[in-house]
Amino acid sequence: MESPNPGNIFRKWAMDMHHQGKQMNALANGRSISINAGGPDRIFGLADTDLFLSLTCRPMMLDFVTEWRLSEADYAAA
Repeated sequence: MESPNPGNIFRKWAMDMHHQGKQMNALANGRSISINAGGPDRIFGLADTDLFLSLTCRPMMLDFVTEWRLSEADYAAA
């Protein structure tokens, strides 16, 4: 059985600036967003199961423009 690699899915999402722009637009328009990853896994080597991870975000209404909305993306060292 092949192990899931949610970290790889989340890293690819983090590098996809085009898709993140769409998600930022959705947040700015009052919609929630999420990224999901999953696949087969084993519990302590005893049982097969499905593993699902989700990162979600809901919009926060602000009445001012913040610096982060205008800046380029920065990445932390992995």
